[in-house]
Amino acid sequence: MPEIEVVLGDITRERVDVIVNAANSSLRGGGGVDGAIHRAAGPQLAEVAARLAPCRAGDAKATPAFDLAPGIKHVIHTVGPVWHGGDRDEAQTLASCYRRSLEVADELGAVTVAFPAISTGIYGYPVGEAARIAVRTLLSTPTRVQRVRLVAFDEGTRAYLADALSAEPARPPEVIDAGPAILRRWRLDDLDELYRATDDSHDHLRPWMPWAEIISLDGTRMFLAESQVAWETGTEFNYAITVDGRIVGSIGLMARRGPGGLEVGYWVHEEHTRRGLATAAAKALTEAAFALPGIDHVEIVHDELNHVSSRVPRKLGFTRIGTCQLDNPPSAGTGIGVVWRLDSEKRRG
Repeated sequence: MPEIEVVLGDITRERVDVIVNAANSSLRGGGGVDGAIHRAAGPQLAEVAARLAPCRAGDAKATPAFDLAPGIKHVIHTVGPVWHGGDRDEAQTLASCYRRSLEVADELGAVTVAFPAISTGIYGYPVGEAARIAVRTLLSTPTRVQRVRLVAFDEGTRAYLADALSAEPARPPEVIDAGPAILRRWRLDDLDELYRATDDSHDHLRPWMPWAEIISLDGTRMFLAESQVAWETGTEFNYAITVDGRIVGSIGLMARRGPGGLEVGYWVHEEHTRRGLATAAAKALTEAAFALPGIDHVEIVHDELNHVSSRVPRKLGFTRIGTCQLDNPPSAGTGIGVVWRLDSEKRRG
C-alpha cells in the first residue's frame, strides 16, 4: 500500500518517477492537465503517444517523458470517463484508470507516481465522488509503488482530495500473494463456489466453526454481503484463499482485539489441509495488518482443545498471552479460547 500525499501544484514539475496524464482516447493532447503535460514534454510526446492510440476509457499506456522535469522518466496516459449522471459505469471506469496506471507503473519499476484528479475537468465528474474513488482505489490496489502524490490544480480540488484521504479508513490490499496461495477479497459472485467448498468440508469444519453447524446457500450469501459492508467500513477484511484460481478456504482480519490490534481467523478445505496453506495465508495477512497505520499487534484465538489451530501461531512466532471466553463456543471445544499475540516490535526484532 503506497503512502499518499495531497498537494496543490503543477504536475509537470513533480519530482517523481512517473506522472499520470488525464488523456483523451487519441493520446494527442488536449486541454487542462493533458495540454499542460504535452506542452511541457514537447512535440515528441504527441508523436509517440499517437502510435499507441486509441486508448479506451479505463485503460492506461506509457510513453517516455521527453522534455519534462528532470527525474520524470515516463508519462502514463489514462482515459477517464465522461460523466453522464453515474449510470454508465463511470465509477468502475474511473477506478480502472487508477488501478491500470499503478499496474503500468509497476511494469516500469516506478517507485513514486503523481496523479491528477482524473475526469474532474471538462469530463465533468463530481469532484468529491471522484476524490473518494481515487483514494479508495489507490489504497486497495496491490502495487510496488511506494509513494503517490495526488496533485490538485486548484484549492477546491485539493480540499476534496484531502478530505477523502482523511475520511478513508486504511485497508489492506484486495489481492495478496501468499506464496502457495493467493488471497483475494471476497466477491458476491463467489456464492456458488464458496457454498460448495464449505458444504464439501462440513464434517471437517463443524466441530470447530460454530457458523458451520448449518451451511446453506442463504447463509453463504449473507456472509458475502456482510463482508462487502465490513470491508467498506473498515471493520473486517475477509479473503478467499485460492490455489490455481480455486477457492480452498477463507481468512480474515477482524477489528475486535482493542485499540491497535487485529485478529486473524481462517479455515481451509479438508482436501487442502497439511499443505502449509493456513500458515502461509496467516503470515501474509499478518504482514498486511502491520502495514496498516496504528496496528501494533495481531492476535489469533482458538478453542483450547483445537490443537491443530495452535500450530499456525506457533510457527509464525506468536506468543501465548492468556485465555478468554469465546462468544460462540465450538461443539467440540470447551469455549475457552487460547489467545496468541505477535507485537510489531517483536516482529521487527
